[in-house]
Amino acid sequence: MKKRKANQEIRNMIKSMGYKQWEVAELLKIDESVFSRLLRKELEQEEKRWLILEISKLGDVCELQD
Repeated sequence: MKKRKANQEIRNMIKSMGYKQWEVAELLKIDESVFSRLLRKELEQEEKRWLILEISKLGDVCELQD
């Protein structure tokens, strides 16, 4: 049985928006390695909600820039 990665819903969200993790880190102004480590362990619900909200804002911002 394949083990589920931590924060899979965040990873799926990033992928569905057409981003790579490094691109999201750059847009959030977080070092790529810090963002990767952040996703390694399951986040607390409050942290997860914040990150999902921030990532969803990126989609809005990028649509405006196109």
